[in-house]
Amino acid sequence: MENKITITIANDDHTLALNIANYVKMQNDMEVVGIAQDGENTIKMIVEKEPNIVLLDLIMPIHDGIVILEKIRELESKGIYKGNTKFMIMAQSTTNSMIEQAVSLGADYILVSPFNIELIIDSIRRVQKSYKEQLNREEVSSNQFQNNSLQAQNIPSFDITESLAKLDTINKCLLNDRDLDSLISIIILKVGIPPNLKGYNYIKEALKLILNDFSILNQITKVLYTEMAEMFKTTPTSIERGIRTAIEYVYSKPSSDLLENLFGNVISPESGRPTNTVFLSILAEEIRLALIHHKY
Repeated sequence: MENKITITIANDDHTLALNIANYVKMQNDMEVVGIAQDGENTIKMIVEKEPNIVLLDLIMPIHDGIVILEKIRELESKGIYKGNTKFMIMAQSTTNSMIEQAVSLGADYILVSPFNIELIIDSIRRVQKSYKEQLNREEVSSNQFQNNSLQAQNIPSFDITESLAKLDTINKCLLNDRDLDSLISIIILKVGIPPNLKGYNYIKEALKLILNDFSILNQITKVLYTEMAEMFKTTPTSIERGIRTAIEYVYSKPSSDLLENLFGNVISPESGRPTNTVFLSILAEEIRLALIHHKY
């Protein structure tokens, strides 16, 4: 098959790396182009192979995952590396501070131990699909922008409301998925939800859907939970419960400053926490404002 997803596995657990590589070999749409067991060789392999996906362990000899990300971003900023590689972090649940650093450096996906190889394979496909969809949107928005510019040369006057609406559409198309993913992950982590909870990924995907259409909050059970259940191959009830469990976990721990600032006045007196709808709507609004004002 042409256009296979190319993968580099960067992990000093040789047994785990080989198990993943062997499972990848059984897939028709992907292939492993290298395995590295330390940070130095990982960087060399990324630059040489330019893989689509790197499965990156955070704790490695010589350079850890954070240093690897920093060095690749530095090479990108200098124009030396142009591989458009997506980084999927393989993390222990005890490395939350490093996970947050990785997200801020543009990590595209977080996998938390214990690792399920079938889930890793499915996640690789989802990350690559998201990237292709992003490229298509950017191409469409670029063509739209060029067409609008050519048309504007022949128009003596314009409607400012219509122009702003078009500009808003173009800006939405140009929004970088990696930046949005990173921002959502940072805020969820700062609120206090660890990525090893199912609700972490449920909340992350729910926020993406809400940011695309805030009206979905008015149909959270019938529409939002149903769409997400199809996405995660589970039931709407499991989605609701996973999100609720994550919120309950947060409120069982000492509150973070961000949690107090966002939800201090909206806690349900019956449960001692915000409802799922209130929690998601306030987080979505915080992310929307963060995008406007370049917070975090």
